[in-house]
Amino acid sequence: MRHLLVLCLLVAACDSWERYVSGPDASPSRCLLAGDATIATVTIDVPASTGPVTTDVLVRGSLVPRADVNILKVLVAGIPANHDGPDFLTFDVNVPFSVIQAQAVADGTPTSADLPVEVITDCELTPMRAGSLHVTLRAVTSLMLTAVRPAHGYIPSSLSVPAELDLTANREAAGLQLALTTTQGTVIGPTVLPGDGIHPVTAKVLLTPDANKQGTAVVVAQAGQMAATGSVTIVGPPGLHPASAAIQRGAPELEVFVTNTLPAGQIAASIAGCIAGVTPGIAVHVGGDDISGRGLTRLVAQDPLLHPIFRVAVLPTAAVGAAISVTCFDVYGQSATGTYTAL
Repeated sequence: MRHLLVLCLLVAACDSWERYVSGPDASPSRCLLAGDATIATVTIDVPASTGPVTTDVLVRGSLVPRADVNILKVLVAGIPANHDGPDFLTFDVNVPFSVIQAQAVADGTPTSADLPVEVITDCELTPMRAGSLHVTLRAVTSLMLTAVRPAHGYIPSSLSVPAELDLTANREAAGLQLALTTTQGTVIGPTVLPGDGIHPVTAKVLLTPDANKQGTAVVVAQAGQMAATGSVTIVGPPGLHPASAAIQRGAPELEVFVTNTLPAGQIAASIAGCIAGVTPGIAVHVGGDDISGRGLTRLVAQDPLLHPIFRVAVLPTAAVGAAISVTCFDVYGQSATGTYTAL
């Protein structure tokens, strides 16, 4: 999209004999008579809706020269304008966005630029600065969204524990609209890229998962024509397999494994441990120890698929119908309880 910009230019006349360089119709006496009067007035129309530019700028204008001065050339940011009428009564010039960016860097203000507008007359062939055209610019050339790895590699689905993502962009992107979406949960972050235009844009984005939904949430940040994504792993409470069972008194121990939706090799590290109640004649073994009534105990044994396990033993002395409960917790405190009954 092209933008039209407005500017009125006042150009001082030649101020000394030595500065005059004769053109085809130049007359030293005519130039001297000019004194300090305005050489020309330039008007450039700007729609009220014009905002920060993100592409080339088309400048259209009209020029009213002083009667005794001939305008030979109009330059905007060093680029010669096209004369659409005699003596540049009307003109236009396309200023590339790269030129605007370069001027902004030269000005030390990466999000704005003052484009010099110059006029060459038959009294002075050296370009005379007539003023400047102020342009606010924005451009997204780099956009990244990186999930900050949670302490345990995931966030829990059943608790309000948000995931944090780092958003970064180039400094010229400051002030552009930012849209954030997610495949699940609620995402909170800025709606406008923050920054001063001098330092790179940095911001925090927070994702809170939907209750009891697991999987991978993909967060998308969109600014200008660029998009960036970041993913967050969401895991629910652990599961016990089996979660309940009736065990014959004196039978071999029942092996129970604990799992969640993490890859098998990561599950053991995510399980904080288990707590077993106390029931006469029933034991809950971790390794070779009975953890009944001992509080939270970490599971040290694993099955061939690397799931952490415990074993339930029902002794011949257990009463028929006696039951024991075992509750296992992940590192966030999400829990699951299994109940095992003597037959």
